Amino acid sequence: MSKKAIAIICGIIILLIIALVFIFKGEQKDRVKNMYNKINNSNNFTFSMNESTTEIDYKVAMAQRGEDVSIDMYSGEEHTTTLVLQNQTYFIMHNEKEYYDYGNEKVESDIIKSSLKNIEKNEYISGKEDIFGTTYYYEEYDNEDMDFIIFANINESSSVKTRFYFKGNDICYIKNIISSEDEKQEELIKVSLVYKADDKLFEIPKDYAEAAE
Repeated sequence: MSKKAIAIICGIIILLIIALVFIFKGEQKDRVKNMYNKINNSNNFTFSMNESTTEIDYKVAMAQRGEDVSIDMYSGEEHTTTLVLQNQTYFIMHNEKEYYDYGNEKVESDIIKSSLKNIEKNEYISGKEDIFGTTYYYEEYDNEDMDFIIFANINESSSVKTRFYFKGNDICYIKNIISSEDEKQEELIKVSLVYKADDKLFEIPKDYAEAAE
């Protein structure tokens, strides 16, 4: 093989390596923005957040199926659902096996989309951090609207930064870092996102009765 051919081959290999580096760097960026765009363009998704401490066991799961929305909330042994079906709103109390029919009364149902929209418009910093022995890539945003906070104490002087942790393109955790004049708090929330929604989430069980006003 001639020296010229070897030089050409080496040049191609270098270009391929450079291209792969840029592709990898591209994958590292804008994951919150990409997640928001994918959710916004998806007809079906389920977004779950879970925080468990020695005092509180709390979970919220928000599912969308077309225009229908289901918001399941678990707090300790309590389980309730806010259900919006074709602009008809229901509030289900699973422990009592009862539900309220609120007719076409509007409720805030686009919680995840609106929260991500508020955050993804801002600039962010990125990095890596170990959580429970696993290294995750994160994007950290200033969270002026304080979206995604569950139980942390906040006041008018609090500033909030929110980190979104990813493994590949899958979101795994959200951490809220709350700073005020006299203290700094951190709230870690386990997160899952799948682009499907179980039809059972959009049904009122047949053995549930409508509650009296």
